[in-house]
Parts: sequence; structure tokens; C-alpha cells
Amino acid sequence: MPWATTRPTCPYAWFGTSNTFGPAGLLYLAGSPDFCLLHGTITATKSTTVMIDKLAWVRIENGKILTARSHRRDLYYIPGGKREAGELDEQALRREIKEELTVELVPESVQFLAAFQAPAHGQPAGTLVRLRCYTADYQGRLHPSAEIEEMQWLAYADRHRVSAVAQLVFDHLHSHGLLI
Repeated sequence: MPWATTRPTCPYAWFGTSNTFGPAGLLYLAGSPDFCLLHGTITATKSTTVMIDKLAWVRIENGKILTARSHRRDLYYIPGGKREAGELDEQALRREIKEELTVELVPESVQFLAAFQAPAHGQPAGTLVRLRCYTADYQGRLHPSAEIEEMQWLAYADRHRVSAVAQLVFDHLHSHGLLI
């Protein structure tokens, strides 16, 4: 994607003042006006932060949180993932959890918990991840799919084994007495 460092001349373009989603689930943050949409191409008009927008299923049992680790990854993450085009949070979360852990989230039990933001692990400097967390009941037997190397129930003492954004989730849960 071409990015300019100065404001381009866009006589027939729309200048945005809010966030917009780009390819692969990336969210480009914009202040007024930080980007120019010209003929379908988003062009930065000044410094732009790349935001990876993800959803997570927070499942706590016996004071521990369910986490997963993908193949060839060093840190655990809270299960979930990115939306596909046109998906709502609940739809994307249910799809991702079924793909990763082979269980069905109970639709009427899905509840927004909180959102967290931190530097993205394993991404270029300046890349942030925003994690919108939900709780929900599930049906089925938890089992890692082919894309997941292992599942692990982690306590607060295991905080160092997760990414920066997941550490914020751990802190939040611990401060509310949910994570031991």
C-alpha cells in the first residue's frame, strides 16, 4: 500500500476523521484528517499507526484463563482472531473459536468484557494490537485444532508467558479477583 508522508492533493477524494479497516484486518487510525481515500487507495497524510484489530474469548475456570500457542510461536495468546469482511464481533469470535478449539460458543451467552491495546508481539515497531475481549459459555470438548500446538490454563503467575496485550487482560482479571 503506498503511503505518503505529506498531505497529497486530493480534489475528488474523501478525507476521513475516524478509524477505517484496511486489508488483512488492519485498522488504520486517523485523526482529522490523517488519510485520504483516493480511487480506493488509502494514503496517509501524516504519520499513521497500524492497528491490528482482534477479538478474544476469555474463558476462566478454577481461577485460570484458557490460552493457546500456535506452532512455532513462543508466547501463548487468548484464543480468538480477526474478523472476516462483513462479520460482526460475535460471528467472528464464534468462527475463530470453533476453528481453533473445536467448540461452539453459546450465542446468547456472549458478553463483552473489555478492550485492551498494546504493542503487537512479533510485528514491526509502531504496530499495535487492539483486543476486544468477550466471555461466553461453550458446548463441546475443548481440543486444539491443527493450527494450535497446545492449550494451557494459565494463572496470573504465568503472565510472563503471554504477549503484552494479554498481560493487560491478565492484570484486569487479577484486579477483579477472577485470575489467581
